Amino acid sequence: LLRVLEGCAGVELLMPATVRALELPPYGRASTGAVSRVELEDGRSLRCRLVVGADGARSRTREMAGLRAMGWRYGQHGVVASVRTDAPNSTAWQSFLSTGPLALLPVRDGFSNVVWSTTPAMARHLEGLGAEEFGGEVNAALARGGPSRRAGGAGSGGG
Repeated sequence: LLRVLEGCAGVELLMPATVRALELPPYGRASTGAVSRVELEDGRSLRCRLVVGADGARSRTREMAGLRAMGWRYGQHGVVASVRTDAPNSTAWQSFLSTGPLALLPVRDGFSNVVWSTTPAMARHLEGLGAEEFGGEVNAALARGGPSRRAGGAGSGGG
């Protein structure tokens, strides 16, 4: 995207830049051609019809615009690892466990990625395991409804 924007006529990239203040037109008036004003930390002031706040989950731009965000905790953590399977795997597998889903996703050359959503306690347990023990836990969980392929150690290249 950046390369495309750099080649566009009439596009000026201002980066890095930090927004100090944001003034939006009154609600419902934006469609009448009213513009927003963006003041940058370096003192520059910009006028525009569209403001995009792409500054992350704790967006200052969103806060300055007065937009609310809601969120909640799911009580789950994700454990992600690469494993080697006994045989090349071209099928994605998923098991829906009582603690959350477990997926085995083929990558290449006999490797797959494990994405395991589970409780915080189980995630800590899995993170503390060695490669072979982790592979055993993945195999045991997938055996309750997953593939017959055996996952080797996480990143170990073994199987």
